[in-house]
Amino acid sequence: FSAAAFERDRPAELDRAEESLKTARNELQHAGDEWGGHKAKAIEHINAALQELERAEHSVGEHRH
Repeated sequence: FSAAAFERDRPAELDRAEESLKTARNELQHAGDEWGGHKAKAIEHINAALQELERAEHSVGEHRH
C-alpha cells in the first residue's frame, strides 16, 4: 500500500489528535516567555509526539505491503 492508501484508511481520531497537538504547540508558542523553561519542554514533547505519529504512519505503510 502507498502512503495515499494509508491516508484513506487513517482513522479520523488520528487526524484530530494530530491537529490538536499542532494547535497546542501553536498556543504554547504564543503564550509568552515566563515559564521557567517548562513551556519549551512541553513544546519538545509535542514535537516528539508528532514525530511518533509520523513514524507510526510509515510503519503501518511498510507492514501493509
